[in-house]
Amino acid sequence: MRYKFRHRVTFSIFRKVFEWYARFKYNFTFDRYEETNEPYLILGNHTQALDPVFLSFSFKRPIYFVASTMIYNLPVLSKLVDYLVAPIPINKFRSDLKSTKTILKTLREGQHVALYPEGNSTFLGTQMPIGIAIAKLVKKAKVTVLFHTVEGGHLSHPRWAKNGRKGFMKGSVKSRLTVEEIAQMDVDSLHQTIKSRLAVNDFEVCEGMSYTGKNKALYIESAYVVCPHCHGIETVVSNGDHVTCVACDFDVSINDYARFVPHFKGRYFEKTPEWFDDQIAVFKALVERADDDAIIFHDAGESLYEIRDLKPKKKLDQVSITLTKSSIVLVGKTVQETLDPQLVNPAVQHKNGLILYDQKSMRTFYLLSDNTRSALKYVSMIKILQGASHYV
Repeated sequence: MRYKFRHRVTFSIFRKVFEWYARFKYNFTFDRYEETNEPYLILGNHTQALDPVFLSFSFKRPIYFVASTMIYNLPVLSKLVDYLVAPIPINKFRSDLKSTKTILKTLREGQHVALYPEGNSTFLGTQMPIGIAIAKLVKKAKVTVLFHTVEGGHLSHPRWAKNGRKGFMKGSVKSRLTVEEIAQMDVDSLHQTIKSRLAVNDFEVCEGMSYTGKNKALYIESAYVVCPHCHGIETVVSNGDHVTCVACDFDVSINDYARFVPHFKGRYFEKTPEWFDDQIAVFKALVERADDDAIIFHDAGESLYEIRDLKPKKKLDQVSITLTKSSIVLVGKTVQETLDPQLVNPAVQHKNGLILYDQKSMRTFYLLSDNTRSALKYVSMIKILQGASHYV
């Protein structure tokens, strides 16, 4: 049985401490959900790393969160987290039947389970891709499903940003689906319903709301590497609230309403989603004109690790990474790996860690850099090379 008395104690203390922190740092508010004795499968939109904390405020009973196996990378802290709150580990890069069985078993035991179908917190303030697997899980669960959303989470602390901002932020259960309602839906319509009920666009919901803070543009180049004005690649530089380009006169600042304000005469975008769309267009044009062996991106000084399920990450080497249309090459003193971009599942971990799951060897590589290099640029470009319909 997954439930332990210490989980209830931990959640009780945890909520009281972090509720104060969330109110102070983000002006966070929430609605308490009136629970019954039944177990719930709780689905949430993913806005930032603290989303599980924000979601837990709405409930009194302990919640067992489904979390990436990446949380087991830190030897001591991972064991402590596992002991205190017992998250359900899931491998996000391949089919994980063990995780599905654990989720269903925990629900059968009468406990709440929560997960984030997007699998990754948003870079854009809009919904990340949601696969159809979540609809199949909901069908199997045969419990009431609650849809918990956080509004203002992205604008309070964009994923790329160093610092948070204080403004409007609220968490609440917006809707539910009963077992009977789920039974009447096919998998495709259920999938669309899940996406619709979890969809939150912070730029629309929080229109006209102020978000105050310091250094609001700092580290934006870890996500946005293309200059909107000259289309220079990796020429964007942040400093405080300002973003400039080393190759042209581009100069904007972020105001308290999460909009870019120009300080030059030229092309820019008011919001980051439009900037990202333009960046993808530039990337696609680069792919079209590049030879197969032409270097698209290259970065040195990368710490390369191998991720092993439910074990601490293993340091392999200090490497460089080179991406071409036909290969991803990792080269260090002792390591030389060549991966096929068509057989790699890429993802960004935290703000700027790069994950490459190689389908051929079934190994998961994890690259960290001390520089403000963009992991998202690699993810977007690999997905473009694969002909994907989304690029985050």
